[in-house]
Amino acid sequence: MQAYVEELFHFAADLSPADRARFLDECEIDPATRREVEALLAYDSPPTTSLEGEIRLVAERALERFGPRSLRCGPYRLGDVIGWGGMGAVYTAERVDGEIAQRVALKLLPSGSNDPRLRQRFLAERQILAALSHPNIARLLDAGHREDGQPYLAMEYVEGKPIDAYAAGLDLRRKIALFLKVCHAVEYLHANLLVHSDLKPANILVNAAGEPKLLDFGIAKTLHSDAGSGAEGMRMLTPEYASPEQVAGGPVTTATDIYSLGAVLYKLLTGSSPHRFENEPAEAIVSAICGGRISPPSALLERLRGDLEAILIKALRTEPRERYATIAQLVEDLENFLQSRPIRARERDVWYRTRKFLGRNRLPAMAAAFAVASLATGLTIALRERAGARRRLLEAPHSNRRHTLGANSITSTS
Repeated sequence: MQAYVEELFHFAADLSPADRARFLDECEIDPATRREVEALLAYDSPPTTSLEGEIRLVAERALERFGPRSLRCGPYRLGDVIGWGGMGAVYTAERVDGEIAQRVALKLLPSGSNDPRLRQRFLAERQILAALSHPNIARLLDAGHREDGQPYLAMEYVEGKPIDAYAAGLDLRRKIALFLKVCHAVEYLHANLLVHSDLKPANILVNAAGEPKLLDFGIAKTLHSDAGSGAEGMRMLTPEYASPEQVAGGPVTTATDIYSLGAVLYKLLTGSSPHRFENEPAEAIVSAICGGRISPPSALLERLRGDLEAILIKALRTEPRERYATIAQLVEDLENFLQSRPIRARERDVWYRTRKFLGRNRLPAMAAAFAVASLATGLTIALRERAGARRRLLEAPHSNRRHTLGANSITSTS
């Protein structure tokens, strides 16, 4: 029961006060458990007095009471909580059955959850991960049920940083190169008829080798299902990276992931999310996202003006059909930017294409320009000398000209 209280606390901690109450109602927990969870949430609320340090200390001591270290999940012993969300808490875990030594990230559905929808989603996540094999997607290693019947899954443990934290020290071109690896992983999902639905920096960890790993398929869906939409799906979203159709309860498609990828790239390049919300009601959040109120990237970083800004704006269009049609198109535009080629997100006028051509062929263009200039200079000099000779001839004395003409006639007769 103690672990269940902690898990409920972690689920509710990221929600607004109104959503917390609704979440606890949906869990159908007993009054005593609810009081414990609400007490922890009260400790976790942002302090408004000068007793900030003391309040945080009290909260940490309260959480220690509910540590999961002694819990077992099949052959695994749970360690520290390293993440949580709408589908379950994620712990470090060690295999302790004596067969092999292995460290994993273990995701666990709350032991007292009575919501069949959460259980169904959790089991669906396990099946989705079992079918995936990509170097930039965390692998499923094991799955099973605890003694109390609650399911768990063991994933590849990724020791790394969220992609926005990792990319903070990279230059612009290296940020884009890193982001392109994420795009290829999402493109792999789409090719397998899957939509991640919750792409955000916290779900993309970069390991010490610089390889990003895509995590958390808790609200992923297959393209032929309607899972992940509606109020239930919205409760599990991160508004800063959610698409307009998601917050409005509309259908989730591959365009949804393209929008979220655009939001992640916006964060990598500008250091800020395209949407920022602080204790705002759900209605205001939906209105802001669906209204497309996004600061132009160049307003935050002037060097983004031009192609990169056009790419971001296209990926973040409010209407799904106005975004990139596929991940491949987004990848193509980013690669074209890196190679100074024209991008599809901008109007392809003659002057724009000419500038792009000159930009990627600078040395040949300079050599050609030098050759043309040399020819033009030589031609100008020749024309000038010809004009000078003609002028001198016209300005010569009349007798000299007649003598010259006569001599020419005699020579011609002979």
